[in-house]
Amino acid sequence: MYKIDTEKKVSIIALVLAGLGIISELLPMMVRSSLPNFAARIVYLVKPLNLQPWNIRSLTYFDNNSLMFLNFPNLVFCVTMLLAALFYVRSGYRETRLLRFSFSVIILSRLLSVFFLLVSTVMYSAESVKMILPVILSYAVCLAMVWLAYRSLFVIGTTKVLDTTLRPRTGHEPETIYEEASKSQRFAHLLFDTLFCFLILSPMILYFDKFWENLYRILKSDRAVLTVSFLIFRCIYYTFFESVLGATPGKFLTETRVIEANSDRRSSFGTIVGRTLARFIPFEPFSFLFGGNWHDAASGTRVVREKRTGVRARRYLWIPLVYIVSILFVVQGKNFYEKYQSYRENKKTFLRNVQTTETELNRWSNDLLIKMSELTYTSNSGDLYLKIESEKDTVVEATLVWVEKYNNYSTYQLEHYYEAEKEWLTRKTFSKKMLQKAVPQEYNAARSKNGIDLFNNGRSFVIDEVDRLYAPNLKDRGTGSLGDRNIFIEIYNSGWPGTITEINNRENDIEWQNELPQYIPSARNSWRDNVALRGIGSVNRPYRCEIVVTDSLDQKHMFLLEGKEFKRTITRTD
Repeated sequence: MYKIDTEKKVSIIALVLAGLGIISELLPMMVRSSLPNFAARIVYLVKPLNLQPWNIRSLTYFDNNSLMFLNFPNLVFCVTMLLAALFYVRSGYRETRLLRFSFSVIILSRLLSVFFLLVSTVMYSAESVKMILPVILSYAVCLAMVWLAYRSLFVIGTTKVLDTTLRPRTGHEPETIYEEASKSQRFAHLLFDTLFCFLILSPMILYFDKFWENLYRILKSDRAVLTVSFLIFRCIYYTFFESVLGATPGKFLTETRVIEANSDRRSSFGTIVGRTLARFIPFEPFSFLFGGNWHDAASGTRVVREKRTGVRARRYLWIPLVYIVSILFVVQGKNFYEKYQSYRENKKTFLRNVQTTETELNRWSNDLLIKMSELTYTSNSGDLYLKIESEKDTVVEATLVWVEKYNNYSTYQLEHYYEAEKEWLTRKTFSKKMLQKAVPQEYNAARSKNGIDLFNNGRSFVIDEVDRLYAPNLKDRGTGSLGDRNIFIEIYNSGWPGTITEINNRENDIEWQNELPQYIPSARNSWRDNVALRGIGSVNRPYRCEIVVTDSLDQKHMFLLEGKEFKRTITRTD
């Protein structure tokens, strides 16, 4: 009864660790606001492992709501461990391979985290003293997971025996023959261990980035740095697993272990070090194909089978393929989702801009400045602005203002240029209906660049935006930061200088921290002359606020700032 109870405890431990891992990874998708620092630290600590491939960005998802990362390799591993625990229970505690594999990976991953914590404690001792409780908690959680995983492996290991046969000998006791690992099992070891050696130890690249940068300065080659790093990883990986656990994760999957060549005892640490160094002999990883197994012969060790208690081992050869395909599927799904979300947001912004542009065009007042974008991209084409002078019935008269392309002039600068040069600038009459057609009505049509022949000469134009002269004109710079309820949004004023006198919430309850009235100069460069809006609140749900700007003539101008997270727009509402 005790044995069954112990095995039940192992299954419970596996289910708890897998469950904690899945919940901690999916938490960014479930919460709708950023977590306090302490809570975020707890979420990170309860993760049973940390698998970080070199190019981490392509295999993670950053959630703007919780300001946390979802690590796809971690998630797939934890789901795999959950399935392993269920298989273990359903098979009557006989199917152990996948569970032993999972526990072994957790042990090294969490020990690596302890090592990182130790280095951080030494390097930042002053900060560590100030945060003594979180530091102690971090050590305790990591070491507890290591102990639980190691004890679980020990309990499972007590039920495993080597696969042997007895060879009769005349006049002597039968000889015990240990079944050697097959070529297919050796190939599985090479496949699994190469993959997880890289996954488990890759965080060292991110954590000790200065070391790898210095190594690159010496070797002057990315390939050489990658080779050296992989050699270091292999030394750590094989030495640890084969000396401490007697098998690597790949060997746990195939139910094999490393023993001395002349006995069934586990090899000593020195023997394993020699065995590991022998792996660096050129072409040694493939020596098993020719019956050589050079690192076995050089170190006086061998890899033998354990008696199979579960399904046939060949089924496990699908695991790396399923693991890789699952990660790629999730990553591609993430990319598709992000592209779809971006498409929706861009389309929503486009339609909002179309509505604003049409509202301004319907005024046809003499303070309008219409930016036309030429689609033919001729070498001598610049940016064209139409300054409305007057309107009558179905036509408007406008001054043509040509400026050098890509100079990004502010409305205020264009106004000064117009006032200085208007006597020499060309005027032309246009149909209102034709100009209104220059505003694309469909998002896909706008993306395909359908324009109008403005001068009947084959040159096609579309309306980019409509601004007002002789007035402040707020624009979104598109930069800023969000985090822990602190909001920082950068805007600039493309028009007349003015003063922000009011910021009134229309949706959401952001507490704006700007000291009003706040002067906003006219921007000469949209990337340098900017004004910061600072506030405290949540931008994880939609927000709308009205910004009131008063110019030097004491006239008020209204702007609506609205958005969610990093997506936002500013439109004129007066």
